[in-house]
Amino acid sequence: MKHIKHIKHIIPQVKITKGVHCYYSSIFNIMDYNGIDLSEAELFMILGGFTIRYFSNFRRLDTTVHEEITTDFAKKLSTSINFIDGQDKSKAFEEIYESISNNNLVLLAIQNKYLDYNRVYQESEDYLHYILMYGYDIEAGLAYIADTFMLDHSGNALTYSGTMALDNIEKGIGAYACFNLRGKKLITKEDFFDQFITRFETFLKHQSDETDKSIYLGNQAIGKYIENIFPTEAMDKETFEKSCLDAIYNLKFGVMLHLMEYLIHILKKYSSMWNESEDLIYELRLLKLDWHKYFIYLLKVAYSGRREKAAETIKMGLEIFQYQERIFFLILNTASKQKGKE
Repeated sequence: MKHIKHIKHIIPQVKITKGVHCYYSSIFNIMDYNGIDLSEAELFMILGGFTIRYFSNFRRLDTTVHEEITTDFAKKLSTSINFIDGQDKSKAFEEIYESISNNNLVLLAIQNKYLDYNRVYQESEDYLHYILMYGYDIEAGLAYIADTFMLDHSGNALTYSGTMALDNIEKGIGAYACFNLRGKKLITKEDFFDQFITRFETFLKHQSDETDKSIYLGNQAIGKYIENIFPTEAMDKETFEKSCLDAIYNLKFGVMLHLMEYLIHILKKYSSMWNESEDLIYELRLLKLDWHKYFIYLLKVAYSGRREKAAETIKMGLEIFQYQERIFFLILNTASKQKGKE
């Protein structure tokens, strides 16, 4: 590693806001720190959050961050964002330290088992979690980090600002992005609305990958995942319980929690673009409540071990999904009609 300008540097007065998704809320806090007025919901849409996939051969619901979309986002800001796979650790940390020493926040993707400040992460399945790094002390072996969406054992979202071991960051780093932004204007209201309509329509109407029919896309991915929550009818109690708990995590935290919140936010902020936006928001709140009831039901049947409830569990989930689909198309169609009147 080449010479580091400072052995210790902490960016002063970093304030973070709690979000509803670790990646989008982290990006929001970076934008906010740099004076760029974009909400977490708007960033979700701009950064391809509607790109949801279900892999039927692996029974996995995936909302992977897409690097090509992030790169395009960087071009709009006249800057560069480098996502690297984390293999060249020496080069990664040179760039991270350099960026922080210039008072720029850094985005990190860390394997959850190395996030030593929260036991919930270490007890969960292995995945990448996004946090911010705003300082380091090489001699003490500490990183100063901020977690904008940290779950506790009850599933409540909290924030964390404090330290974690630099050694654990080095072990767990999967990707990082260094931002050098100051007050750039990203997108107009009209441009955002046009992009929203296009991407939301794609989310609703594209059903499967053209090159791989085992991959379902967008809203259809959610429906297919619910149809296949359970791997087989003849499953043991442990498999049944795990399938229910996986469904809660994948649907609630992977998709539904932030998708509902983001759509409500967009309908509020861009209310003039819709006919009767308040009615649509009311419908979304009812839908969100239905999903919460479903997750509670999944939890109950998981711990009761009542495998005979599998078919009923799928049926209930699909009914809510169909209700969701009707509301989503209503949002799309009323927005399109309003846009045509302008």
